[in-house]
Amino acid sequence: MLASKRNLITIILSVILVAGVAVGGTMAYMTDTQTKTNVFKVGDLELELDEPTWPGNCDLDEFLPGSSVGKDPTVTALKGDAYLRLKVQFLDASGRPAGATQLARILETLYYDQNYQFGGYDAAGNALPWKVVDGIPYNGSDALMVRADGLNGSAYHYTLAQLLAIPTVDNWFNTGDFELHRTIGSTTWLWYKGVLAETESATLFTSIVYPKDWGNEQIAQLAGGYQIVITMEAIQASTFATEAQARDAIIEIFGTP
Repeated sequence: MLASKRNLITIILSVILVAGVAVGGTMAYMTDTQTKTNVFKVGDLELELDEPTWPGNCDLDEFLPGSSVGKDPTVTALKGDAYLRLKVQFLDASGRPAGATQLARILETLYYDQNYQFGGYDAAGNALPWKVVDGIPYNGSDALMVRADGLNGSAYHYTLAQLLAIPTVDNWFNTGDFELHRTIGSTTWLWYKGVLAETESATLFTSIVYPKDWGNEQIAQLAGGYQIVITMEAIQASTFATEAQARDAIIEIFGTP
């Protein structure tokens, strides 16, 4: 019998905005770094980094193999067009970089479902379901559905191999909108492909899923919880003629080890 584990997954969202301003043929930059509040404005650029499906911490008490929950870090261009990069840090519960074994397990739980849908919230803040299966309201798609009431449980349970084989599901990040820049240890940098235009959004992943063929060993490797710290590094698109120029500027400003 599988022993239940109490796991706390915290996703910390932070934003660094950079608005490029041409001054006398040179480039000056206005920067703003904040945490906790996820809407930021610098000059003509305003972006939001949020989790529309699940605001706040995700407490995975009694989260067992076959369970899934909606988590969807999403960046939205509220005003202006931007080039951007996401820095994603995987940390243990104490804030130290996740070890190789724990990191591997974390990445096996993160998925981007191309067909994911969310019903939103009613006036009281209660999640609205997308559809009902066997009398239980669910949010999500036929691949990775999660209960609208936030309780653990999935309409469909998959092994790790089956999850990785679903053609409409990407493992760990949305490969349609993002591409890998670099990974060093437990930190990964991802480029957004092209320009994130005003009013557009991009979601990094949509779901946390424990494969149904996991046992005590895999669950124990996540015992105690972990943190995912996502930092958005953005720059005003209108300042640059090409994506390559914008990316060079982001690297110059924020750096990459």
